[in-house]
Amino acid sequence: MAFNIKVPGISNDYENSSEVPGVIATIKNKYGGIISNIAALLNFEEAIIYGFIYVESKGKENAVSGKSIGLMQINPQTANTAIIRENLNRGLTPDEINYLQTYLGSRLKPLLAAKFTWQLPINGVTKNDLLEPEFNILVASMYLKQLIFKTKEGNKIRLDRVIWLYNKGEFSKLPKGDIANVYANAGDITGKYIRTLLGENGVLTQLT
Repeated sequence: MAFNIKVPGISNDYENSSEVPGVIATIKNKYGGIISNIAALLNFEEAIIYGFIYVESKGKENAVSGKSIGLMQINPQTANTAIIRENLNRGLTPDEINYLQTYLGSRLKPLLAAKFTWQLPINGVTKNDLLEPEFNILVASMYLKQLIFKTKEGNKIRLDRVIWLYNKGEFSKLPKGDIANVYANAGDITGKYIRTLLGENGVLTQLT
């Protein structure tokens, strides 16, 4: 997967840019091997994984906020949907299935048997599954990759739109237009998220 992302994407500064190197170093020290393995498994960009972990939890694997859990603050329903969609879209690879099987065991079978993304099993992904760093990063990265395909323009990745959907919900209404317009309509929380990843001196600017 080619990652055609312009950073910085907006001229606004990320106001806490000085803390980025230290937090990213801590994340890399604890989870760098896992992130590298999952990025290779999914043909995904490591910097994006680091960026979303930074924003969502600052590397705290036990972080919980409402239904959002773990390093990348994903909830069980979204995790189940991401696995089903991944399987329906192109079929999970044997290596992906092995990763998932390690954590889900027999609970993986109904996810693989589902014919629709809304066909969620009674016993699927749980909170405890998502507190496991490797599993959390795997399913959240699957979901991010799906959002990228959903929102890109030709070969251009619209990470501002991905941030919007990840933060506000996949079926929230996206503004039309360029990143400046998305940012202008994002509100305080999602706006800071965009600034943190895509702003001047933001996380992705510092990582790439």
